[in-house]
Amino acid sequence: MSRIARLALVLLVACGGDDDPDLLPELEALGEHPVGFTQMSVTYDRPDGRGDRSLELLVWYPSEPAEDLERPRYPYRTAVARLDAPPAAGVFPVVAFSHGHQGAPDVSTFFCEHLASHGYVVFAPTHTGNTTARMVRTA
Repeated sequence: MSRIARLALVLLVACGGDDDPDLLPELEALGEHPVGFTQMSVTYDRPDGRGDRSLELLVWYPSEPAEDLERPRYPYRTAVARLDAPPAAGVFPVVAFSHGHQGAPDVSTFFCEHLASHGYVVFAPTHTGNTTARMVRTA
C-alpha cells in the first residue's frame, strides 16, 4: 500500500468514530525512522522583479541513526530529531508545512517530527514578514 493510501486510511480511521478506542496509541507512536533536522536559507528572484528574497526553511527528514549528534533546541518541547543527521537512504515524499498567519514553524515541531519518523520530508518555511517574532518586533 502506498504511503498516501496509508495516510488517507489513518485519517479516515481517526475521524471515523469510536469503533476502536485503542487505536490512539498507535497513531501517536513515532514511526520506524530516526529523525534529522536542519535549517537552510533559499534565495530566489522575486516574481515582481524587485531583486531577490531569502526564505528560511526548517527541515525534518528520515535519517540514519545519529545518537551522538546534538538535538535541536525548540522553544516548547524536547526534540526527538538530531541536528544535521545523515539522511536515510531512499526516496521519500515531501510535505510543505505552513505555520499560518503570524505563527512560527517551530510551534508544531511535534507534528513535523512525527511525519519525518513515518518517512516524510517536511519543509516548514518562515513566512517572510509574517511570523509571531516579526510582529512582536515591529509592534
